[in-house]
Amino acid sequence: MIPDQSSDGKVVDQPVTTRRFVAVVNPIAGGGAAAQRWAEVRQQLQHDGHRVDTIESQSRAHAIASAKQAAIEGNIVVAVGGDGTVRDVVNGVAPTGGTIAVVPSGRGNDLAEVLRIPTATKDLASLMSKGPTRSIDLIQVGTDFVPGNVYVGLDGRSTDMINRFRWVPAGLLYRLAPFLATIGWRRFTATIESSLLGDSAARTSQSIRAHMVVIANSGRYGHGLQMVPTASVDDGQLDVLVVRGVNVLRLTSLMPQATRGTHMNRPDISTWPATHATISADRPLPYYADGEKIGMLPCTVSIRPAMLNIIAPTTPPPQSL
Repeated sequence: MIPDQSSDGKVVDQPVTTRRFVAVVNPIAGGGAAAQRWAEVRQQLQHDGHRVDTIESQSRAHAIASAKQAAIEGNIVVAVGGDGTVRDVVNGVAPTGGTIAVVPSGRGNDLAEVLRIPTATKDLASLMSKGPTRSIDLIQVGTDFVPGNVYVGLDGRSTDMINRFRWVPAGLLYRLAPFLATIGWRRFTATIESSLLGDSAARTSQSIRAHMVVIANSGRYGHGLQMVPTASVDDGQLDVLVVRGVNVLRLTSLMPQATRGTHMNRPDISTWPATHATISADRPLPYYADGEKIGMLPCTVSIRPAMLNIIAPTTPPPQSL
């Protein structure tokens, strides 16, 4: 209940609008901590008078199907886990026009960081209870929708290592894997065809000797790397970033720079905007999205503006004095 004032000046209670939530919980997210995280938030939501149900995901397909059905029934679907769980829920909800919320509780919670979703239980429950809904862009790659980023090359190899060694603490693993991935790595020739809607001059096709190619919507991944700081989730376009084929030893300085977003002036990095892009390579390579392997090149990506409704802050946090 929230206080209001009647015509005679007395304070009266007005009911807060009740929301219906269905949470899709990844039981292995955050080393198994996601369920406990959700229990804390769920208790607060129920205390505030909202209806809350929980589904424990059994697989990616199960998570997508459960999220879709919950959205069709008019619920706000809560992704409880990391960026991979968010992507699964998005794929169920976005085509229905429904709304999602996020309880960040995985090893990597980069989209939540970009959207300034709080982590403290009380603040998170308050946002979910009465926070605004905003619309953000999605990447479409084949039949998949991606809220964060699609990438190929050395970053993909690093992702494989991260997923293989889940028992290693996330802070250490996300920093160690990019260096280990360079051992035995060979650059590849990427052919990138891209276009920018409404700009015929921006239609290009180029072949580049590269270590990695990133198609960015949020621009942030890898447990805090600001890999493409020019990217925005609501500007209606993608940002293409290519790390060119310099000596692999020079890449050792890239990741520390990317934690601060200070790498964009490096001579081995090229970026440009696009709304549509196709990537192919001179050898078989997988492509990845938000921490998971999706398929093998070639792949075609496009922007889907304002396709996802998500409960998230719409204004920047106040500046400290």
